[in-house]
Amino acid sequence: MRYRAFELLEAGSERIQEMFTELFAHVAEGALRTLPTTAWDMRRAPEAFSFLSQARHVGKLVLTVPRPIDPEGTVLITGGTGTLGTALARHLAATHGVRHLLLTGRQGPEAAGVDELRASLAEYGATLTVAACDVTDRAALTSVIAGIPSRHPLRAVVHAAGVLDDTVVTSLDAGHLDRVLAPKADGAVTLHDLTRHLDLDAFVLFSSFAGTVGSPGQGNYAAASAFLDAFACRSAAEGTRAVSLAWGFWADSSAMTGHLEDTDRARIFRGGLAPLTAQEGLALFDAALATPEAQLVPVRFDTARLADEVTAGTVPRLLERLAGTPRRRGALVPAPGGRDRRGGQGEDALRDRLIRADRDERAGLVMDVVQTQAALVLGHAEQELIGTDRAFKDLGFDSLTAVEFRNRLKAVTGLRLPPPWSSTTPVRAPSRPTCAPSSPPCRAAPTATGRRPLRKPMTPESPKPPTSSTPSTPRA
Repeated sequence: MRYRAFELLEAGSERIQEMFTELFAHVAEGALRTLPTTAWDMRRAPEAFSFLSQARHVGKLVLTVPRPIDPEGTVLITGGTGTLGTALARHLAATHGVRHLLLTGRQGPEAAGVDELRASLAEYGATLTVAACDVTDRAALTSVIAGIPSRHPLRAVVHAAGVLDDTVVTSLDAGHLDRVLAPKADGAVTLHDLTRHLDLDAFVLFSSFAGTVGSPGQGNYAAASAFLDAFACRSAAEGTRAVSLAWGFWADSSAMTGHLEDTDRARIFRGGLAPLTAQEGLALFDAALATPEAQLVPVRFDTARLADEVTAGTVPRLLERLAGTPRRRGALVPAPGGRDRRGGQGEDALRDRLIRADRDERAGLVMDVVQTQAALVLGHAEQELIGTDRAFKDLGFDSLTAVEFRNRLKAVTGLRLPPPWSSTTPVRAPSRPTCAPSSPPCRAAPTATGRRPLRKPMTPESPKPPTSSTPSTPRA
């Protein structure tokens, strides 16, 4: 390889014009591509220059200047006729001074509460347009955006549309995925394609906390949410003022959460989540617009409950530091002196109790564990409500609560229960529990030769002890 220095101007103006004309033609034809650019928010300029100094980039780095939403422009809210959409529309008019709001939804102007919303917005001097549009219909969405008057151009997009179609992962099929990913993921891509040339003031995607830590029965919704989070990051790097908000649970019932029963809500709250009020959620929305981050998780936690669940080992490790409590091995198990008292931690404590107990007492201890965990999953205050002669299905178990129940038993016992289990199986204690050795594991001191003595031979009356004195760590 040889390097040759030359002065471009030596070619002459006419030759330079010919070269640029040829280059532009190649770029227009796609034969040549311009250098890629990566955008950094101005508020992250120190990080951008540090990144540049390390030569970690390809192409050009550019700084984007944040700006508030233009109040004279139009803000589009997909899923805008729902609970969150209408609350956000009022907030944008009252707090951000937005004067032109365009809401889309499948029912359009026929959706409940549209007239009341229009009257409410008029008090702030804002106008409301509601269009019947399915965000998965590209042609319809194109028509809606094209119909925005030029005197009030589109300045911001909030993609709040979405649907749920919950089921356990083993039951997910293409239909479950399409029904959830189409409005969330496909809708976001379509909106981006139709608006990327407008240099919007804000491009906000509503995702879910399920995409960050997972959620039982919502594998499809978690995937859609994770896509939005990643898509916002990529769009921001391309220069779009994009942000994805992975919302926690809102207190106000909506079309997506109105079907939840008390058992479903109890399961959500057991994970340490606390419901967000509308006031809290909208304040977090404002905070998100004021930060340079492209992915945020606006969630409210019940830290006391979260600490309990972290201790029990039933929440993702990602949340441990939020609780400020170290994870211990397993969940709380009932003490032998009473069915409502709880004692030591996890599989070690349960094994010790089973070892110390008489053979006839072990069935009761195991039954206490099963009833306690079943009561927690079903939201019962008393474990006596879990009858030993009723099938799990009759007690109120479904596919989601069954998964949580199995995970809790695994955390307590250290045993991986094989799925699927029959919901018609009655809650009964085994006639002869075999989940613990009949004597403590051998920990004899080394002999004079430096080797530990061999364990005594196994007998039919003595189940095989663990192969290691350190049980495997339950995984979240």
